[in-house]
Amino acid sequence: TLGRGQTRTLFSGEKISSGSYTSVQLLLEARSNTLDSYLSSNGTDTSLVLSAGSNATASQSFNIKEDEDTALSIHLDMRSSLLLDGNAAGDRLITPRLRVIETASGGNIAGDVETALLQNANCDQDNDPSRGEVVYVFSGSNVSPNELDNVAPDPLTTALISRDASNADYVATMLPAGDYTVAISCNADLDDPLRTDGISFVTSANASVTAGSTTTLNFAAATN
Repeated sequence: TLGRGQTRTLFSGEKISSGSYTSVQLLLEARSNTLDSYLSSNGTDTSLVLSAGSNATASQSFNIKEDEDTALSIHLDMRSSLLLDGNAAGDRLITPRLRVIETASGGNIAGDVETALLQNANCDQDNDPSRGEVVYVFSGSNVSPNELDNVAPDPLTTALISRDASNADYVATMLPAGDYTVAISCNADLDDPLRTDGISFVTSANASVTAGSTTTLNFAAATN
């Protein structure tokens, strides 16, 4: 599992013909009732298979120039890709949400979240806080937050809020330069990407990203 800006090199030093490209596709080994691709949770491994009609394609135009190195990053938001329900064979279903970005052109949004904000009456405490406390990142400023349901506005990406007894923070990575709305939910573990689940949001704020840098956006609890 990779998160908080961690990356893994898939290949390097490959020669690719110069020209314009429109997408990157990953070929996944994901057969039913096998652990070639799997979800590991609480010590249990469950087979992952692609949901009907889905594939692992990231649609984004980019150029490869002759005699120049181009570094690309592929971002898989697993939280936005994993369906809550399994199939009759006992597999978990995944609809991969992939983004590809030229590595040098990406930036991040990161910050602290005051724990009191995650404990107030507007933050659902009935779910698993280690999975449900999540920031949703939407393209554009002043966007009204919406859950994952394939209805605009869908978030560009999500990021888990990591916290202990006294601190909480998040890092949303590989964002193209531009303006964003960042919103906090406490019950994101109930959010299925292909249906409407009634996910609620505690608060939201705007942030702007510059290539190659990290924008700080902190969230504080409201005071009377």
